[in-house]
Amino acid sequence: MPSNSGELLQLIRLHLLKQSSVTDLVGERIHTTHFMDFDDVTRQLPCVIIELAGGDMNYNQHLQSATLFVYCYSAQNSAQTLQVYQTCQTALHAIRLAHSSLSMRGMLEESSRPIQGYNDSVRAWYCRATYLGLTVG
Repeated sequence: MPSNSGELLQLIRLHLLKQSSVTDLVGERIHTTHFMDFDDVTRQLPCVIIELAGGDMNYNQHLQSATLFVYCYSAQNSAQTLQVYQTCQTALHAIRLAHSSLSMRGMLEESSRPIQGYNDSVRAWYCRATYLGLTVG
């Protein structure tokens, strides 16, 4: 069975949800896609979005090297995006990933520091950093 990219995103999401330092800031608003209706003024921010950008696969050995983006959004200001990001970075950088409900295992490493900006279509501040995920399973 080939490795599942969605499983990698869930593995990272579940890891972040176990970190009280992250959930104290964003609650359960850790998502695996840009799903939000940004015209909806009731949307909850700040939030974290983990997005798969691409990668390489060895199907015979179930090895995967994936490039991921970690976005942090805030309606308040850019400082809050960096606060949320730094908390996520502490929880994610150079750690082993595993969860009892998933067969995939691996590690995650920050490969590019965050860039910041204001997204007019989202009407929120953001920062985005790049991670490399190495997984098996």
